[in-house]
Amino acid sequence: MPAKTAEIVELQIATKIPIVEDAAEALGSRFNNISCGTFGLMGILSFNGNKIITTSGGGALISNKVEYIERLSF
Repeated sequence: MPAKTAEIVELQIATKIPIVEDAAEALGSRFNNISCGTFGLMGILSFNGNKIITTSGGGALISNKVEYIERLSF
């Protein structure tokens, strides 16, 4: 179940505080036909053993800001 996404986005617009969305257990989920993990500046997914898709550990940081992904990639 997504958080109060609409309210959080409204607050972000009013305050300009960036959203980093914890979508660890939301892979494949949508809210108002928008993929969970894509509402903020960045989203975080988990691939731990107890998640929807598992690699036994690890995760992914997602963003539509190429410069952030390039800076955080190693």
